[in-house]
Amino acid sequence: MDASRVITSISVSEKHPGRLAVTVGRRVVASLPEKIVAALNLHVGQTWTEPLAAQVKGARVYATALCRATNRLAHRMMSRARLERKLKDLSFDSLTIERVIEHLTKIGLLDDEQFGRRLIGEWQARKPTGPRLLRARLLQRGIDRALADHLVREAAATGPSQTDGALNLARRKLRSLSRFEPRVRRRRLYGALARRGFDADTINEVMEQLSHELTPEET
Repeated sequence: MDASRVITSISVSEKHPGRLAVTVGRRVVASLPEKIVAALNLHVGQTWTEPLAAQVKGARVYATALCRATNRLAHRMMSRARLERKLKDLSFDSLTIERVIEHLTKIGLLDDEQFGRRLIGEWQARKPTGPRLLRARLLQRGIDRALADHLVREAAATGPSQTDGALNLARRKLRSLSRFEPRVRRRRLYGALARRGFDADTINEVMEQLSHELTPEET
């Protein structure tokens, strides 16, 4: 048997202590996590064939992609679509990306529903936000449209009412508009509420509730 085509050693990698170096003949052909070596049933004396080399290469690429993905998720949560895009930018193939996404979803590290709820909670805690802007922001973060609609409806049903949020924001905004004449204050207040994603009916209701704080010219 040609010794150059046989696995001659499987040992702890000098460059990557957390991995095992697979040596064929005198050449290290792969550095893999121990669990992948076990899953592939690699062992000393095994013939290094082209199909086995392709199998090991696929496992090595998968392990690298999974490591890149988990490192990114450790720094911050992200949506499935955003992570897929990041891995594509790193030139991983679609099959590898699909396997990584499936694994991370299965173990709970990738969960668009929980991610979306967390985002909405953070945004609302910083400043009241209307459903239109919430939906747009979720879509920008890669949340699926149907899920974004569901999460926005859920937030409306379980959190403060849209009117209460808009009223809270309007009262805060009015303090910074006191130097302007009434018509300008009204216009700017309306614009501020619209930019925060509140609809016309809600804004008009807020304006009506604040009428006692406005001059007769604005009512």
